[in-house]
Amino acid sequence: MVEIAPQDAMAYYNRGNARLDQGDLDAAIQDYTKAIALDPQDANANYNRGDVREAQGDVAGAVADFRRYLELAPDAPDRHQVQQWIAQLEKQLSTP
Repeated sequence: MVEIAPQDAMAYYNRGNARLDQGDLDAAIQDYTKAIALDPQDANANYNRGDVREAQGDVAGAVADFRRYLELAPDAPDRHQVQQWIAQLEKQLSTP
């Protein structure tokens, strides 16, 4: 993998996407987390990390990331779909 400058949030986001495409979910989450740390307003990194967390079974983490995505992207065209996902995931959290 290519070395990334410590302050390059977009590079971490792009590498996270590449790792996701390769099926390396743990590494993708790490890169998305670094991107978010460097650019807390990055709605897409929150969305993608939420998607990966859901795939890994981290329902609470996915809900948190999807909620943050909606906060950062209030006009997102997929807003209704994401709200539905959040509701479905919250049902999973409340089921013993």
